[in-house]
Amino acid sequence: MKRILILISLLMLFNCSLNAQSATYHSFPDSAMWRVDYDINQPFQFYAYFDIYFHYSLIGDTIINTKQYRKLYRSYYYVTHINVFEPGQTPQCLPPSYLGALRDDPAADKVFFVYDGTTIDSLLFDYTLQPGDTVKGIPGAKYDHLRNTVQSIDSVLIEGNYHRRWTLDTCYSPYSVHSAPYIIEGIGSSSGLIEVICAYAMDFTNRYLVCVKKDNNILFESGYASEFGCNPIIEGIDEDLSPNAIHCTNPNVAECTIQSDVYLQNATLTLINASGCRVMQMQNISGNSFVVTRNSLPAGIYFLQLNQSNKMLGTAKVVFTD
Repeated sequence: MKRILILISLLMLFNCSLNAQSATYHSFPDSAMWRVDYDINQPFQFYAYFDIYFHYSLIGDTIINTKQYRKLYRSYYYVTHINVFEPGQTPQCLPPSYLGALRDDPAADKVFFVYDGTTIDSLLFDYTLQPGDTVKGIPGAKYDHLRNTVQSIDSVLIEGNYHRRWTLDTCYSPYSVHSAPYIIEGIGSSSGLIEVICAYAMDFTNRYLVCVKKDNNILFESGYASEFGCNPIIEGIDEDLSPNAIHCTNPNVAECTIQSDVYLQNATLTLINASGCRVMQMQNISGNSFVVTRNSLPAGIYFLQLNQSNKMLGTAKVVFTD
């Protein structure tokens, strides 16, 4: 009998310990970065294939309806791998922008968000959800019939603290690679921060949280392999970064000859337009010179970025004219 009572006591203690791991409310971190990727894959009549890369930042405070919020900004909106069948609209790279304000509410165990241009407090995350409950808030609000159901609740260790995690039922779309969507307290969802969790079948967009990073410390990595990794998305090219590394000689209507101060081995050249969008890439470049052909690019200013072994060697500007 004693052994049974001891065993019950130990089980109760263990259960209390597990509950204590996630009993403390964990707010979203200040001055952090949330890297998010979108993958648009519209395979039907007016097909469209392109990727979008950006990051979020919580910077500064604001007061809305007497309550304190933290301001959410989106970085430069970088678009690549474009293939759009007209009359579909070709996506554009966009400048950084203010999106709205976020408020943690530990007393309610919820997170709220106010979109830019409004003063309406919208539910973002509800941390009171239990297994079997339907997800409430912005991540599930876009399409009612795509709302997820909580399958289980556990904890994730982040910087020595346990954050609650809600694992949801799988997005039904056969195109989605999300095997088990989730919400993590103080981190976001598997789709990002203010993104809907399951919407692929409606807008042909997969959304992925890549990582959450504060200063130089990575707080969370989702495991999604992004082309940009856990790095901020920076607008355009700094043409003064390394002005003597590469030179564009004899530019003309059709092409430009590139001279490099160093001998290249399997280098990569990226051509970026004045809006900051990548429009061409050349790989496996070797030697001290090579030719960049304009092809069908419109006239205008372009920036060349040369990389080798994951290191930027330099940049240059070229102007193609008609």
